[in-house]
Amino acid sequence: MEQGPQIQIYNINNVIVVPHALPDNKITALQQYQKRFGQEEGVATVSGGGTFEKDGGRNIDNIRSCKTSWINPDSKFNNELVNAVSGLIQTIAMQNYGFDFHRCEPLQYTHYTYIENNDIKDHYDWHIDSHLLARPMPFDRKVSVSIQLSDSDSYTGCDLTFPGWDSMFENALEKDESIGQSFVDGSEIKTSEAKEILRQKGTAIFFPSMFSHRVTPIESGERFALVCWLQGPKYR
Repeated sequence: MEQGPQIQIYNINNVIVVPHALPDNKITALQQYQKRFGQEEGVATVSGGGTFEKDGGRNIDNIRSCKTSWINPDSKFNNELVNAVSGLIQTIAMQNYGFDFHRCEPLQYTHYTYIENNDIKDHYDWHIDSHLLARPMPFDRKVSVSIQLSDSDSYTGCDLTFPGWDSMFENALEKDESIGQSFVDGSEIKTSEAKEILRQKGTAIFFPSMFSHRVTPIESGERFALVCWLQGPKYR
């Protein structure tokens, strides 16, 4: 897969952040394809078997409101995209996490939109993607991945975040301290730089699927993301 001018892989509290993981031309092609051919799902499922009812095309639950669709390798374009993204995801995950992996689940195309009249703004409240013994299948989700598909200035709010991160980034400019380092050259990444990279188009964010996380309510505009989960043998 194409990469940006500089490849970096940052570790921030065991969350792996890869800027320029998906190049702009791939993102543009994906969004154009989804706009023409993508199908919105009527019901979304979560690890553990829960469902989100659809209301006006949106998956709405007490913890989630957004639109989702699945990208299946049912066309030449989708097959190439799925293979490229899955290959990238598995390579990064295997290099940086000590889990055994079987395969990637289907890619999920997620769409958060600000709608002023909606009482519930698009969001995804605190949750985890992998629950022990929750699914009657011989595997568990091991690593979750979210790839940013929107320009950071095209929306406000709607941040993917983890416990303690809100306070860590709240005073990023006043207290710009080191919060992680690069696996590539050992350089440090500071709060202000990390805050910017996390919202950059093309950035991929990897984390163990048992990490609690959320997407904060969107405050304006719209945000698109590509989400995937890596499966492996059940935890023992």
